[in-house]
Amino acid sequence: MSLPEDVARTYQIAEHAIAKIKTNELGAFPPNYEIWFAYAAGFNPALNKRINEILRAGERVSQDELEKIREEFFGAGSFEERVDAVGGQLSGKVSEIMDLINEAAGQTSGYSDELQDASKNLDGVVDEQVVQAIVQKLITMTDEVERSSRSMSNKLLESEQEIAALKEALESVRYEAMTDQLTGIGNRKRFDRAMDEAMLSSEATGEPFSLLVCDIDHFKKFNDTHGHQTGDQVLRLVGSTVKSSVSSKDIACRYGGEEFCVILPSTKIGRATDMANVIRQAVMGKELVKRSTGETLGRVTISIGVAELREDDSVQSIIERADKCLYAAKEAGRNRVVAEAELEANEKAA
Repeated sequence: MSLPEDVARTYQIAEHAIAKIKTNELGAFPPNYEIWFAYAAGFNPALNKRINEILRAGERVSQDELEKIREEFFGAGSFEERVDAVGGQLSGKVSEIMDLINEAAGQTSGYSDELQDASKNLDGVVDEQVVQAIVQKLITMTDEVERSSRSMSNKLLESEQEIAALKEALESVRYEAMTDQLTGIGNRKRFDRAMDEAMLSSEATGEPFSLLVCDIDHFKKFNDTHGHQTGDQVLRLVGSTVKSSVSSKDIACRYGGEEFCVILPSTKIGRATDMANVIRQAVMGKELVKRSTGETLGRVTISIGVAELREDDSVQSIIERADKCLYAAKEAGRNRVVAEAELEANEKAA
């Protein structure tokens, strides 16, 4: 069975878009796909011109360059606005369903009234023609109610499918809003929300949590030496390694730049320090190879600060303590973990 020409054309565009994402070594996230789909389709000549200029000047379009293109050609179009738009469609669909229900309720109420009237009219009637007329009227009304019921059933089924699609779209938008587009892990917004949730959970349960603040050692020098494309590769490598080194209940996020954070629910500082060392060793165990040339660039290391929630803590205070531990790790020679207990012991000894 052959596809309609316009549908087949969208498949070709999609294949071209995915090929471009792979060639440029980008994540296949919806915002990236949106840009490359528009490029492959030729919707916007100015967009294509800008991307072609970048491709002619260098090997690939970086994630940072793609973000600038998104701002320029796709406008603010913020995730919040998109959430509102999908939410508005959901509200509209719910209103439609309520109207259907009210309409059906009115019809069944009218039908019930007619049945009661018929019952009264039939009481004691012996005239065959009168009985036949009443029965015929009931048959007609029953047919109408059945048709209306079938129509309503079909409309409700359509609404159910549309709501499922809108729900999926809403989840996709929410996922994008909380995901760092370069590394594929949680972004700063996700971190801020998760910290608030962790604080509330700790207040409710009395369970502590620990926070890891990680920073890539000598990242600026590495970035300046090998270029932003390779710098992006380092960020992706560290992000994926951090995420894969913790459990599904733990929350790994890119805090900003070359800094990453991990929230460890119901985890005391001793266990958190052990996990920080697992992450540090896992990152150090990865050998970085420049994809464009196959050149081995050595190994990346990270430093990590560890803090545990205290009774009088705010979100800001626990971040500041973990950050202080991170800087202590940097000062101690980098590629190491410093927990606040160790830092406090060193300060007392000094």
